[in-house]
Parts: sequence; structure tokens; C-alpha cells
Amino acid sequence: YISLAFTIGQVSTTRAYSISSAPGVDHLDITVRLKSDGFVSPFLFEHAAVGWEVTSGGPTGSFVHEPLIDRGGLVLLAGGSGITPFMSMIRHEARSGWQHPIDLVYGSRHAEDVIFGDELEALAADQSRLRYRLVISEPSAGYDGQVGLVDAEHIAAVVGDVAQRTFLVCGPARMYQHALAELAKLGVFAHKIRRELYGPPSDVTREPGWPTQLSSTARVRVQVAGAHSFTAAVTEPLLNSLERHGFPHRSSCRSGECADCRVRIVRGRTFEAASCVRQSDRAHGYVHACVSYPLEDLVVEL
Repeated sequence: YISLAFTIGQVSTTRAYSISSAPGVDHLDITVRLKSDGFVSPFLFEHAAVGWEVTSGGPTGSFVHEPLIDRGGLVLLAGGSGITPFMSMIRHEARSGWQHPIDLVYGSRHAEDVIFGDELEALAADQSRLRYRLVISEPSAGYDGQVGLVDAEHIAAVVGDVAQRTFLVCGPARMYQHALAELAKLGVFAHKIRRELYGPPSDVTREPGWPTQLSSTARVRVQVAGAHSFTAAVTEPLLNSLERHGFPHRSSCRSGECADCRVRIVRGRTFEAASCVRQSDRAHGYVHACVSYPLEDLVVEL
């Protein structure tokens, strides 16, 4: 993925986007889905145009095809816009002569929301080493394709024998728990599964462990050590709140993995969603601000 930096009004922020183009081409493709109540995507849809310049971090991330490890071929389980990093892998195989077989099971709520659908169907029709199944969870009347959730039955119908296969999973946060349970039914070993962390949850109050007694409309005070304080919503990632109130902070993945946005909580409690905080950092009070939510008044050291 690459991390793009934006200044929108008085707010400086970043967003990470998976690269969907193949390695080796002379450009980078990213795929942005409009979120009407979002902050950056409406700005991009309104302002992005030919010749518009934006600052980008270098390509980074660990969610990649490792041919020396993934020798049995790849099984890709995609949900919604989680298809984007898989398109880079699929396009690479198409450019390099399909050295590795790929099975793709792609789940989407609605058929009209499918991204890259025509390209995937054309590639699968032309190449036997790509097997593709689209699964729609909320089909419209008259839809005659596969329906439901991406489950063990759909996966087995495409993959067959799961032995020696590597499974990559990318999609909304709520997809992971379901997908891992379905793969367990097929006897897939945990070490053969890799998943992409794909941003903060769309609704943190639905995450396991969220304190249900806390009102979703609650606000708390965040004091930045040596600077001013501000009020923040408990349902907004701490990093977003910091940026919104004039504290731009280093960040990259915005998914809780890379640790670029780590901050130290001097006082107060946070809720962490899908965070990969190192044990040594955790022992000293550090959190990844992009997926940490303030549960009470905080004092934060940047």
C-alpha cells in the first residue's frame, strides 16, 4: 500500500490505499470507494483530476505473495473493497504467464458494488489457472449467481483440496472472524492463513470487548502533554481526533499494524481494535492511535 498525505481545510491527515496495479508497470493504481459520510474520500472524488499533485509515502506492507513460501498456490478470500490488493497479485500473474494458480472467492453485498468484476470474469474465462467465484450476500430480485456469505461450502467448491494451499483474507474487519471459522471447518491450519488489516472498524461499538455501558455519543477530554486539550468522541480513532484538533502525527497503515502512529497514554484508558502493539510498547503505555479509542479523559504524550 501507499500512504497519501492531504490537507483538507485546516486538517492535515493521511490515508493508506492498497496498490491494485501489477508490479513493474510505470504507474501505481489505487482504488478509492466513496464513503458519503467520510472525510477524505468525498474530498478526493471532488478534487482529484489529471495534473493534481499529492504527497505519497513509499510502497510498504507485508501482505504480499511470497512464492518461496506459498508453493501450493494462493486462495484469495476478498470482501468488498478488500479485492484491491488481490488485483495487484492477479494482474502480476497475468503479466508473468500464470506461474502460480490462484483461486478467488469474492464476497459483496450487492452485485452492482462489485469492483473489477468484468476484468475478473474475462481473466477467469481466458485462463484456467484462475478460478473465480462471486458470492452476493444481499441479491436483488432475479439474481441467479451464488448467494450468501463466503463460507466453507463456497470455498470448498472452488478450491477442493485445501492441503498445501496458502489462504489470504482481506475485507471488512467483521469478515475476519467469520472467514477464520469457516477455514477451520475445512481443516486449514492457522499458519497457512494470512490476513490484511484494512483500516479501523466502521462501527467500533460492534467490536468484541467494546464496553456496552458506554454511550456511543459520549465525549471525553484529551490533554496533549505540553500543549492544549480538546474534546473527542469515543467512537472516533484517537489519531483522527488528534489531526482534527491541530496535532498532525506520523502515520502510515492506519490499521494498527505498522506502529508509525504510536503514542503514549500517560493517564486514562483506551479501547484497541485490531492493534498489533509490541509487548515492550504495551508495557510502557504505548498504543497505536489509528485504532485506539478514548474511553475516558486522557493525557497523551506524542
